[in-house]
Amino acid sequence: SGWVKLAAGDPTWRNLTALHHHFETQPLPTVLGYYAHALPGVIKKALVVFTLITETLLPMFILVPRWHRLVLWPMLGLQLGILLTGNYGYFNLEVLVLLLLLVPPSWLSRLRPTPGPTTDEPSQITTPPSLLWSLPRVMLAAVLFCASLGHLLWTVRFRTSVPPVIHQAMQLTAPLQAVSHYGPFASMTTTRPELVIEGSQDGNNWTEYSLRYKPGDVLRRPRWSAPHQPRLDWQFWFAALGKPSDSPWLEVLLLRLLEGSPDVLWLF
Repeated sequence: SGWVKLAAGDPTWRNLTALHHHFETQPLPTVLGYYAHALPGVIKKALVVFTLITETLLPMFILVPRWHRLVLWPMLGLQLGILLTGNYGYFNLEVLVLLLLLVPPSWLSRLRPTPGPTTDEPSQITTPPSLLWSLPRVMLAAVLFCASLGHLLWTVRFRTSVPPVIHQAMQLTAPLQAVSHYGPFASMTTTRPELVIEGSQDGNNWTEYSLRYKPGDVLRRPRWSAPHQPRLDWQFWFAALGKPSDSPWLEVLLLRLLEGSPDVLWLF
């Protein structure tokens, strides 16, 4: 995810000013995101360097014995920083759970319950699985490996073509949604366009339909929603950045508001 930030050619990542905009223009900032946006510029540039190193270089050390434990703390700090300054559903919690794999076993052993008395019963002898059972799993693993490799190449080379064989594996596994590419905030948004829906009973006096979690009223501080992800509030951010044709659901939403749908009105 750090590589795509550099490969995309976005100037804010290369000149270290990405966090001058991120806290303000991200989809659903928290109240702490407001204070992070007010940090001095030199600190935000230092945090960009920390982010790029943590996302680009440090993951390599996960594969190095004894060094992988040093990666735990920077990754933990990065995820906690994102979690405190923005609402991204359960994304950061998922990564924090994965980071448990880097925790030294001696720490986790303290959480184990005291083992009970052992019995003298002989242990059961397990037989290796038959070739008939192993072959399908090996074939499936090979297909998933090729698909994962394709998404990795697509990410590292930033959306350039991949070899035909690997592309076929990607198409074959696409309906399973088992593998995917990964590259959040490859291009930083430097402005924050907003869509505002207003309603009127007489055509003269108009009242805004304000969303529960998306920033709107400048006098209302940002709210916490994670690990819940308010889908409509999130999609409004994307709809404001694109063309109307990119968000066909918006027209249906306006129609339901005109009809006074209770389920839709509850979202506001």
